[in-house]
Amino acid sequence: MRHWIVVLFISLLSLSSTLLCTTSSSAKEIGPEEQLWHHARSGDVAQVKSLLEKGVPVDAKTEFDCTALYFAANSNQTEVMEVLIAAGAEVDVRDNSYGFSALAMAAWLGHAPAVEILLKNGADPEDAVGGLFAAASNGWVDVVEVMLKHLKLEASQLDAVLAAAQRSDQAEVAALLQAAGATAAEASEQDQTHGTAQETQPTDAETSAQAPSLDPVMAVAKAEPWPEFRGPGRSGTADGQHPPLAWDLESGRNVRWQRPVEGLGLSSPIIWGDRIFVTTAVSPETEQTVDAGGLGSIALKEETSPHQWQLHAYDLHSGELAWKRTAHRGAPKSQRHWKASQANPTAVTNGKVLVAFFGSEGLFAYDLSGKLLWKQDLGILNAGWYMDPAFQWGFAGSPIIDGNRVIVQADIHGSSFVMALDLNTGKELWRTDRDELPSWGTPLVYRDGKHSELVLSASKAIIAYAPDTGKELWRIHGNSPITVASPIAQDGLIIVTGGYRTPRPIYAVKPGGRGDITPPENGSNPNVTWSNQKDGAYNVTPLLYRGILYLLRDNGVLTTFDAATGEQIYRERVRGQFTASPVAADGRIYVTDEDGDVRTLQAGRTFKLLAESSLDSATLATPAISDGLLVFRTVKSLIGVGFPKKVGSGQAEKAASP
Repeated sequence: MRHWIVVLFISLLSLSSTLLCTTSSSAKEIGPEEQLWHHARSGDVAQVKSLLEKGVPVDAKTEFDCTALYFAANSNQTEVMEVLIAAGAEVDVRDNSYGFSALAMAAWLGHAPAVEILLKNGADPEDAVGGLFAAASNGWVDVVEVMLKHLKLEASQLDAVLAAAQRSDQAEVAALLQAAGATAAEASEQDQTHGTAQETQPTDAETSAQAPSLDPVMAVAKAEPWPEFRGPGRSGTADGQHPPLAWDLESGRNVRWQRPVEGLGLSSPIIWGDRIFVTTAVSPETEQTVDAGGLGSIALKEETSPHQWQLHAYDLHSGELAWKRTAHRGAPKSQRHWKASQANPTAVTNGKVLVAFFGSEGLFAYDLSGKLLWKQDLGILNAGWYMDPAFQWGFAGSPIIDGNRVIVQADIHGSSFVMALDLNTGKELWRTDRDELPSWGTPLVYRDGKHSELVLSASKAIIAYAPDTGKELWRIHGNSPITVASPIAQDGLIIVTGGYRTPRPIYAVKPGGRGDITPPENGSNPNVTWSNQKDGAYNVTPLLYRGILYLLRDNGVLTTFDAATGEQIYRERVRGQFTASPVAADGRIYVTDEDGDVRTLQAGRTFKLLAESSLDSATLATPAISDGLLVFRTVKSLIGVGFPKKVGSGQAEKAASP
């Protein structure tokens, strides 16, 4: 029973966010063991037999203890599985990262034939129970049927699996379990709130009346650009731009415009002058939907249909499409996660050159009228599960502009690298190879007159390079095995965080370090002002605003710290599942969950929920702010949220009584 509880815990933990698991491969010549793993994944029975006949050990393990059978089960390669098992493969092989067995992985991914083979060949039935929870939550009816046929479950186990299926709205699985004797139980208060952190509700006056004293209309003295992911300096802040507190799509209150966006892209909007720029990937066979609000899966979304990778420009004031350019046509060179797109990286501009990055499809530079200046093919950029390169999740790191350079961080399976290209010509200026697992963050260039540091967050190490040469300056060991959140900087501190499994670190770094500057656990040193190994954020890049660090976990737990000292200020729960990063303007913080619900919080040392609004569509992109507008990008549209403007004035109306 204890073993079952451990497996169940690991399975549910893995379901709590978008997961990953991969071997760290390189560009070196592939040896016989790597060949065995590769052919097991792809289902090449002849090659697997040939390698085994040549003496390659059937249970040869990766650094994560994955074997050929583990990979074959991941990919549902049943013929290969039969060959490996006949050759003596260990049926209960288990990785050392998640503690998953081949059976648990096959069940989680919905591979009923693989599950049946493993159970028939003596896989531990107790170990299968954790996989049953995963299959029930994901709605894999065939897997649940196979497991119910082979497993002898206690009534309490059946009831718990039923509860998991009901929480995930898997009605067909729930009916199957009830037919097998499972009994539904009333949901507990903790189940309803998904945790113990407090959920604070706004008052009726705050959410309904929207009194002018709470939401004054302020004129924008000067419109500021939002030129890259998370705006100026990647800060996520736009004081003086005065967007509204709340809005209502149905009535049109404080909604300037809403326009459809062709294709599917999860990149964030950027703004320069009177133009909004977004990237997208257009295919008639791709639905405008992602696994928003769900618990996620490591499974990829295979796409072979022709795509067009496009850059779109929209008018800031009307939302009308000004122009669009097709950067590349063809079938995708790499696949994507269900909670991803073929256009994940956010574009960047300096007001003259506009750079769009489409991962494996290339890097493209335009002027602001849409004229192509140059393009570069950077090769196949396979960013995926660190334990198994077959699970491609889609490249997502955004390019940045630093002076006359475009800088790209490419942490991938194979040969990871960071490189700088000439902004005007696309010519490579420098390139530094990296020994890294795949990551999805955007790099940061920090400058303060004394220091110039290019900071990259990744799994094996957080590293700073010299922006002009690519030479390493300092590094910190100890980050999450998967990193998504990007580094940020303000007030002489560089904040880097990771929140996937353990550790979940936060490092407050002072620029100027050299060599290994790793601090003691939860400690400090001359180069690290403070650190914390348990409260970091995973997908969501933190916000540093008016001296307070806001870290939002995927599950909605918001923790704030004094940025200078690391002292925790408060911890509260904001309802929802989160990928988009928070942004701030004029004393307010806007957090957007994956279902498109936006909560407006009061900035400061006391948690206060001011208002709630809805975008009525799945939203994973971070909004942009400029000239009184909040610009949101949902999976289907762009939405401009702002107070009504006087015709021809270019400024927001003065406040009036509602």
